[in-house]
Amino acid sequence: MFKLLLKKNFLFLFAGRFITNLGDSIYIVAAMWLVYDLTKNPLYTGIASAVMTGPRIFEFLVGPFVDRWNVKSIMVYSQIMEGLFILVIPLASYLHFLNVWIVIAVMFLVVSVERFVFPAQSAVVPRILEKEELASGNALMTLAYQGSDFILTGLSGVILMHVGAISVYLMDTWTFLIAALLFMKIRIHQAKASAPPKSTIYAGYLSYKKELAEGLTVVKNSFIPRFMIPIVIANFIFGMINGILPAYANMKGGEPFYGYYLVSISIGLLIGVLVASKMKHWPLGKLIISAFFLSSLMWGLSDLVNPPFLSVGLLGLSMVALGLANVLINSIFQALVPERLLGRVFSVVNSMAAASLPIGALVGGYLAHLFGSEWVFLAGSLAHLFTALYWLLAPSMRKLPSYLKMGASDRFKLNFPQNGEQDSTPI
Repeated sequence: MFKLLLKKNFLFLFAGRFITNLGDSIYIVAAMWLVYDLTKNPLYTGIASAVMTGPRIFEFLVGPFVDRWNVKSIMVYSQIMEGLFILVIPLASYLHFLNVWIVIAVMFLVVSVERFVFPAQSAVVPRILEKEELASGNALMTLAYQGSDFILTGLSGVILMHVGAISVYLMDTWTFLIAALLFMKIRIHQAKASAPPKSTIYAGYLSYKKELAEGLTVVKNSFIPRFMIPIVIANFIFGMINGILPAYANMKGGEPFYGYYLVSISIGLLIGVLVASKMKHWPLGKLIISAFFLSSLMWGLSDLVNPPFLSVGLLGLSMVALGLANVLINSIFQALVPERLLGRVFSVVNSMAAASLPIGALVGGYLAHLFGSEWVFLAGSLAHLFTALYWLLAPSMRKLPSYLKMGASDRFKLNFPQNGEQDSTPI
């Protein structure tokens, strides 16, 4: 798997993703804790979590831009914009008007810009790697994401205690600048886009509307929605957990345990990512069912046990299934979706997956405010159990093979038009 890092283009992509998420990891922890520290109310952390996840719903709108624009430029300029937005927090502190709503507003702006980044990175991977390398490449890309979480999330409490939240925001500016420089080094084969219409505002709008409708229609008529039903339900519950985790951790063992739970989550996801490339030949349906049944059990035990460190460890084990599923399902999409549709398809998929996150965060924060965070936390176990049962009871999901066995003539093909073919679906 790690031999892919010998490829210069992939190395720059991997390093850029690692660095930018390095800054994001400590920034998100600092922002969520800052909101809780300013208010001492899980309702506000629920609002903050909803604001962070809300822009993901509209990610499908950026798909046509990702497919039409130069993906390297998207990655570079997005890093610069995020760095500028984050500077608002130190400036507000220096001018003595920092409050919880400014923190939340900056969170919203940063996450909104990020909506362009992830579809662009997903579209880049199959342009610089071969099909048989996709599982390993996606595992490394997820490793860059989760690895940065693991490294700095665990140190977040120490960093905040010694340098303060304002210095953390200033540090983030440098991470985004370094990531932009790394992305500049990538040499990407840009998919050939259709010739743009006449350069008028109305003609550009019509072209955008047609490409957006194409992406939505292709996804609708493919196998993808069957994947998304349990993911949407699980994300609703996960949104609830994100919104109440600071309060739950504080109740379970005190302030430091917020960082411990985040570290445990990152380690579990990281383990799932690392083993995914070793399991790329396994039947996907059976693998997902088994993994999520075990995950549900571990999550439930995490809430029920009394020793806080045992709870932290069990929650981490419950996350292995998510890391595994993320890599292998993304590999299916990248292997079968035509290159010209990658940006649109991934942006639609991400929007579908994220649609329930902010709703879950708001509901979770409100319920925790009324009944306590421990009851909301237990719902995570039910979400993973639902995922396992859904795959088990749906024959088309239960019988899914490895993505390497899915081809143009395979009965599990996602019904996408092949490269060079016209989509027969009406737009």
